Amino acid sequence: MEKRLIDMVQEYKNVRQKVGRNVMEFFPRY
Repeated sequence: MEKRLIDMVQEYKNVRQKVGRNVMEFFPRY
């Protein structure tokens, strides 16, 4: 159960990094 939770958190962080990169590409002036 704990491992599942850690995996979910890890996946969440990866998704946030991807979204952050897309936003940076969207708004190059920032």
